[in-house]
Amino acid sequence: FPTRRSSDLANNGFGADFERYSWVQTLHDVTITIPVNASLRARNVDCRIEPNHLYICIKGEESPILNVRIFRSDSI
Repeated sequence: FPTRRSSDLANNGFGADFERYSWVQTLHDVTITIPVNASLRARNVDCRIEPNHLYICIKGEESPILNVRIFRSDSI
């Protein structure tokens, strides 16, 4: 995951809030929330979920929102 800055605060669950997304986890689930403009269409989102990798990018933006290695992928 990205390096946390002093402005990144722990959220109400077991997770964290970052500039472009937040995440929270329980013993059974991980939920990632990415706020987007209401006009964004699914065809403009590049989302790849692989056994050991998660990539989410809005087409036309320079950097992905997420581009991370998944360390434990028991149930993907």
